[in-house]
Parts: sequence; C-alpha cells; structure tokens
Amino acid sequence: MLAYLLGQRELAVDVAAGGREAIDLLAENTYSVILLDLLMPEPDGFAVLDSVGSAVVLVVTGADRSITDQLDSERIHGVLRKPFDHEELASLLVACSEIRSRGSFG
Repeated sequence: MLAYLLGQRELAVDVAAGGREAIDLLAENTYSVILLDLLMPEPDGFAVLDSVGSAVVLVVTGADRSITDQLDSERIHGVLRKPFDHEELASLLVACSEIRSRGSFG
C-alpha cells in the first residue's frame, strides 16, 4: 500500500522482503531516502544500516524505545513508531526526497 501511495507521488520505490534483499538492493542502487524496519527478517535492520551509505534513513519500528534510543543520530534522520498513518508517512518521505535532492542533508 505504501509503495502504491509513493508511486502516485511520482517517487520510484523498491521494496525488500527482508534484510538480505535490502542489502542486495543497496549494493546495486543509490537511494536518496530509505525507509528501514529495524525488525525485518534475515538479517535485521541494524545489520542493514551498515550498507546504507549517505541516504536519508527513516526508521519504522515497533521496537521498544530503549532499542531506538541506542540508534546513531548521525545515521538516522527520524524514527516513526508503528502503527503510523500511511498518508503522513508518504508526505514525510516526499519531503525528505525533495530536501535530499536539493543537497540539504549531509
């Protein structure tokens, strides 16, 4: 559903079913914004972070706040807690993509 909403906003979207697929996509492509679930399977999102590069990273998680408090704020640009509103998230991703394309993020 989220991929559909983003596509309607003219953003290209790749979806990974798990950590291994996400790492493969990151090796093959350059992304301006990444939406990352920390609790994705095989390996988890923490392992995927090592492959991210310079993209804006928004973390989506249902993990306990004590876990997200340990995240490196220089690598993570925002944390969204599940459940979240898909329209609100889509708008945030569009805004991050536009900011990134202007070069305003690191």
